[in-house]
Amino acid sequence: IRSPQDWFLIGVDAEAAGRLEDATHAYESALPGGSAEAHFNLGNCLYALRRRSEALTQFAAATARAPEYAEAWNNLGIVRGELGDRQGAIEALQSALLIVPHYADAHFNLAEALAVVGDLQGARRHWRAYLSFDPNSRWADQVRKRLQNHGDR
Repeated sequence: IRSPQDWFLIGVDAEAAGRLEDATHAYESALPGGSAEAHFNLGNCLYALRRRSEALTQFAAATARAPEYAEAWNNLGIVRGELGDRQGAIEALQSALLIVPHYADAHFNLAEALAVVGDLQGARRHWRAYLSFDPNSRWADQVRKRLQNHGDR
């Protein structure tokens, strides 16, 4: 009989090897332990398998178990946005930034979400914050172009 921690470690190994279905099953077996990280990792696997609604449930469970889990809030925001819940996406991403104000990816994702709802001033603010925290990332040139295209010179 394996413990939730055993299943979690099996999931980590399977995920690292690219066996997402196996990882999903292992993380599901780890859930009786209630680990926020198990929910988060399961959400990531489900997201990669394009099972967005299920991923949303897991990211929400991770944030419920560990409200300070900024990465889970970030991923919850991404999935909410992809599923059409624009306001929910913005709120989740803002939660991530309240926890970790220098979280570059959350700034990028929040800027994108704000741009979608037409808040270009807010989007520009978060694109600039993203660049201040991660100026050499693979997204930096794209962000600079978006800033130029939206009136930020």
